[in-house]
Amino acid sequence: TATATKQRREGALAESLITANRAIQVEINPTLKLMFASFRKVILCLLLLLMGVSNGIQMMPSLKRQISKKNVISPKNLNPTIFSMNKILIDGVKSGIDIMYKGRDIERFYTLETVARVPYFAFCSALHLRETLGDRSGCNRLRLHYAQQDNEYHHLCIMEALLGNNTNVVDRFIAQGMACGFYWYCALCYLIFPSGAIHLSELIEAHAYATYSEFIHRNQAQLKSMPVPAIAHDYYSSQLFEILWSFSSTRKPLTPLRSLYDVFLNIRDDELGHWATLTSLVQFDQSVLPQGYDPTPTKPLQN
Repeated sequence: TATATKQRREGALAESLITANRAIQVEINPTLKLMFASFRKVILCLLLLLMGVSNGIQMMPSLKRQISKKNVISPKNLNPTIFSMNKILIDGVKSGIDIMYKGRDIERFYTLETVARVPYFAFCSALHLRETLGDRSGCNRLRLHYAQQDNEYHHLCIMEALLGNNTNVVDRFIAQGMACGFYWYCALCYLIFPSGAIHLSELIEAHAYATYSEFIHRNQAQLKSMPVPAIAHDYYSSQLFEILWSFSSTRKPLTPLRSLYDVFLNIRDDELGHWATLTSLVQFDQSVLPQGYDPTPTKPLQN
């Protein structure tokens, strides 16, 4: 009897141990499965991340090239027919002025400045017409061209001050006659093809810069001994001069006025600044060159 009782107790204990073990397994197995599943997901995410980084590194040069291509702004070239017509016209006028005023530099500059400011008047007139018809997009361009003609106007005033009362009636008639005809031509060109009209001024300013540079080099000693005209002092110390270069391409720093030599240096640099602004207008349709670009002459479109 005692033996049987002992066997029943041992059997009951064994059964309870088995039941407890099964219960522990039931609780542990889901936890292990959950931990394993989470661990597997972490490993998978790490692998995907590493693959993505690797692919990104490989694609980076290609992506950079694509972005750089999208951000590159290429200068526009001009229609070859318009380019040739402009060049023939301006070269012809320049040669005619040089022949007529050979040995008379100030008279030549007087005529050159009278003609050089005309395109800016014409551009302003064309922009006024467009504005009257409802196009309000050219207001900043209008301010720019007005400031440009004002600059050329003061160049003309300086030449008149240097000539005094010595301006020949024939010289005035030639300069004013050329200016009137050129005005209507530029206005019509601007209404039809603005870039072509602006290119006309670009060529004029390039010739003006070269002409003044040659004159300064040839007459340096004489110019340094001559005084500064009052109109030059007034203009180059005024806000009108500063306004012009506040919304156009960068100009060289202003040369302090100590003699007539410095006046002509500033006039020459004004022409160079106009030229740079006009090249930007033709090639990029904006008055300030894009970052990283230097002013270069407009080229004809290659067929």
